[in-house]
Amino acid sequence: MNAKLSDLAETLRETEMGIWRIFFDWQASDMPRDFEVYYPESFDIRDKHSDLELFLKARSSGVTDPLFQKYISKEIVDLLVEDSEDIEAINNSIDASQAPIDIDNLGG
Repeated sequence: MNAKLSDLAETLRETEMGIWRIFFDWQASDMPRDFEVYYPESFDIRDKHSDLELFLKARSSGVTDPLFQKYISKEIVDLLVEDSEDIEAINNSIDASQAPIDIDNLGG
C-alpha cells in the first residue's frame, strides 16, 4: 500500500508541477527557481486498533520479564500519545518504575 501511495504522490506532484508551468506561461511570468511542490514520499499507514490489540496480547502472553513489559508499555505510549514531550516524560516514568504498569487495573 505504501508503494502505491508513493507512486500516486509522485504522479500527482509531476502533474501539479505541469499545471503550475502552464499557469506561469499563461501569466507570462517566470516560475521562481526555488518553486517546489511537495508531496510525501512515504505513507505510514498504521492500524492503531490492531497494534493496540497486539500489544495487549503481548502484555498478557505470559512473558513476565520486566524489560519486555516496559518495552510493551513504551510501544503503547508511542501509539496513543502524540506530544513528543509527553511521550518522553511517560517513558522516563516507565524506566524509573520498578514494576511494569498494570493496564488491566487502570482507572478502576
